[in-house]
Amino acid sequence: SPPEQTVVGGEAESDNDAGRDEWNVWAAEHGVVAPKISVRAPLPDERGKGGVHASEPIGALEVVARIPRGLVVSAVDAPPRAMEAAADANEFSWAADLTAAALAALHPSESELQEKDATAKRD
Repeated sequence: SPPEQTVVGGEAESDNDAGRDEWNVWAAEHGVVAPKISVRAPLPDERGKGGVHASEPIGALEVVARIPRGLVVSAVDAPPRAMEAAADANEFSWAADLTAAALAALHPSESELQEKDATAKRD
């Protein structure tokens, strides 16, 4: 998983520069390109809702990040068991679909792991 950073007053503490570098290395190794985005751990008053911020001005409709498909959780790519679970939800919504996809990605079945391994060997 990507490393977290601690930021105080909008700027990383000097001893946390390694954390910023760690994020940049992780992003580069995994093909994430986001030159105008800064990543840090959320501040306590953000209650888990902070952490990703623009480090430069961003124009309307400007692409701010390129993320490899393999790092994206999508209901479109989810296994059938995820969509079956979402269909059984009390409320039908995109949130239920995405939650089911995320849970399936985090907890793949044995057959899904075998299929992934077979695909990786072919590539």
